Amino acid sequence: MQKVLESDRHLAVDIGPRVTGTPQEREAAEHFGKLTSYGFEVTYQNWAAGTTPDQTEEYAAGASGLLNQGNGNYQFNWKTPKT
Repeated sequence: MQKVLESDRHLAVDIGPRVTGTPQEREAAEHFGKLTSYGFEVTYQNWAAGTTPDQTEEYAAGASGLLNQGNGNYQFNWKTPKT
């Protein structure tokens, strides 16, 4: 268990945020490869940055970003800034 906690700390603190295509992403991928020594099966998925089909879009206009839909469901509304 201690090794797993150390692994989590290394990812969150030492490596930090891992944006696609950055050295931190590469370092994290190499770190995940080491998890096989803990008995995990590790696979990698490669894609080029900016080629995913999902695009950020505005779902609903409104002053509040967070809407309570009831039954524990929430909807977060956002608007992508025009640059």
